[in-house]
Amino acid sequence: MRLLVAASRCCFLQRTPSACVRYLSSAPGAANSVMTEAHTELFGITYARDDMTTVTPDLLERVGRCLHNNPAHPLNIIKRRIFDYFDRTYRKPQPSSAPLFTCIDNVNPVVTVEQNFDELLTPKNHPARRKEDSYYLNSSHMLRAHTSAHQPELFR
Repeated sequence: MRLLVAASRCCFLQRTPSACVRYLSSAPGAANSVMTEAHTELFGITYARDDMTTVTPDLLERVGRCLHNNPAHPLNIIKRRIFDYFDRTYRKPQPSSAPLFTCIDNVNPVVTVEQNFDELLTPKNHPARRKEDSYYLNSSHMLRAHTSAHQPELFR
């Protein structure tokens, strides 16, 4: 679940049953991924492998499963309860009574190193940047290490 907080307001994106469709292959629960010695293909985009590549075929099998959007999965049940709580509790005053938040639930798990670290002012020597502590596709792209990686673009 992604919860973004800014100026005392919580931000989510639309909750739709098909929120992860663009990240799933025709086989339910699997991302379109191909890994060779020279490149990694994920969600139809090819990333050249280099000395920073740390993703494995086993890990790539799990990317894009979107368990949090499976109605029977415990993550989805908890997520829906949290969304419902925010929907009931945080609303604009009458007459509009619209929610004060948006549900963001379909962001791409692949981000640039800049999005994941630099835009969030993570120091160059921070332990999370180490090759052993994050999942790198190559030296410029990685699997999102935390939900904050999308905050700067969502707040623009």
